[in-house]
Amino acid sequence: MRKALILFPLLAGCGAAPLHRLAIQHNREGASHLAAGRLDQAEARFRLALEYNPRFSEPWANLGIISMRRGELRLADRQLIRATSLNEDFAEAWSARGVLALRAGDLMAARSRFQRAIDVDPGFADARFNLARVQIQLGDPEAARAHLLRLVEIAPVMPLARAALANADYLVGRDDEAIDEANRAVELDPGCSEALVVRGMVRLRRGDWPGAAQELERAMALGPRELDVRVQLAVALALTGDEVRSVALIEGVLQARPRHARALFALASIRKAQGELGRAESLLRRAVASAPGFWEAELELARSLAARGRAAEARPYFERFLAAAPTGMRSEIHRVRADLESE
Repeated sequence: MRKALILFPLLAGCGAAPLHRLAIQHNREGASHLAAGRLDQAEARFRLALEYNPRFSEPWANLGIISMRRGELRLADRQLIRATSLNEDFAEAWSARGVLALRAGDLMAARSRFQRAIDVDPGFADARFNLARVQIQLGDPEAARAHLLRLVEIAPVMPLARAALANADYLVGRDDEAIDEANRAVELDPGCSEALVVRGMVRLRRGDWPGAAQELERAMALGPRELDVRVQLAVALALTGDEVRSVALIEGVLQARPRHARALFALASIRKAQGELGRAESLLRRAVASAPGFWEAELELARSLAARGRAAEARPYFERFLAAAPTGMRSEIHRVRADLESE
């Protein structure tokens, strides 16, 4: 996740009492120090501003940003709460509180705070970007896509926005649109690894395994990647016949995170191809248990069980697939429904 870049605007005031001119001046100087990374000097200026006007919300928010950069997250939370209590329409402070919630792993609170920020300022690109990414993490790519379509209109040259929209398109099964947006992101920034990842995943889904591996390896070469990207590369390598590198990548992921559902799913696919159906089924069950709603694993486990003559055991997994699959999988959804109705 890319943390939103926050430099608070120098507003004229936020309460009933007018701001002292020196409070505004100290806040302005503090913002300059903060932008340059001089945290101690920035803090001194913001505290001077608050000595002139204790109810001036911007210095409180900027102190929160300093505390975030220092890793003092509880203090940052108190300072940012103070800022939003003094000015309920302070979009940047709400967005910063969303970033804090993300760091704490509280996706629901993060979504609420980023939404509050764009309710105040619909043109706040960073907050809308972060809101969309939270919605994807919450399993709602359609809602994320709606926000990202608006975001690329207000920030058309933001490569990460284009890449995020490409990812949302991929997740809802709009592969052509995903490729178009990923290409636009790469045109804006040839080093946009997020866009390369999407292109790799689309190629993987379309059966272009060497192309997928090439795109994903290019993305990996640009810097350390998320575990999910390592898994996708492992899948592409396995499909090109390089099982040794593939299994090594997956085992590295599972060592770091034993319940990584996509790694378990990928390893299950390799074991199935090797004819180890029992091990494959066990890995699929672990993947499903690790990530409820993981429709690809639900479908593969259901197919595996059905192929082995265990239709009654497979049926609940087919039904879970139908409940969780994106609308872009219409043909597969219709096929599964027809099979279930014919039983």
